[in-house]
Amino acid sequence: MLTDEQKKYAEQAIALVEPCIAFFIQTYPCLRGVLSEAEMVSAAYYACAAAAKTYDPQRAGVSAYFSKSIMHELLKSCRREIRSDAQSVYRIPLDEVERRWRKRPQDNRESRVEVMEQSLAALPSRERNWIQAFAKYRSMREVSRKTGVPIRRVTREVNASLQFLRAVAESQRE
Repeated sequence: MLTDEQKKYAEQAIALVEPCIAFFIQTYPCLRGVLSEAEMVSAAYYACAAAAKTYDPQRAGVSAYFSKSIMHELLKSCRREIRSDAQSVYRIPLDEVERRWRKRPQDNRESRVEVMEQSLAALPSRERNWIQAFAKYRSMREVSRKTGVPIRRVTREVNASLQFLRAVAESQRE
């Protein structure tokens, strides 16, 4: 049970639920379909009630403390849902796969591979090296370990190189 003061803080925090959920969806687009909207709201309300029990107004503001608690609970709920044995949102029904397949333009795979090879060859060596390192090691963390470059810089460089590669591929298609 919450005391009257804790209830007051929890009620103030409920105003943060909607913006926190919007921020969560924007920040973690890969988790967008894991929880339904009702599940997200429920998890956020639970986080408000749980955080009210430990909230100390002298240490942090309501918005900072409760929004962090809401985000953490949303992440925990997504993790729990993904790990559960219930039907996962990542399982796509066969009829949906067939529908998507029919809508997809039938490209010639060889021509796409040729375009990508030409685009890769057209890149400056620096960008080409980052993309090849990422393709070889398969994760930013592994590229960071093997090259000795901090992971933030690796992520920035690989993403910039991939963006550059996409631009080159688009220009070659036209």
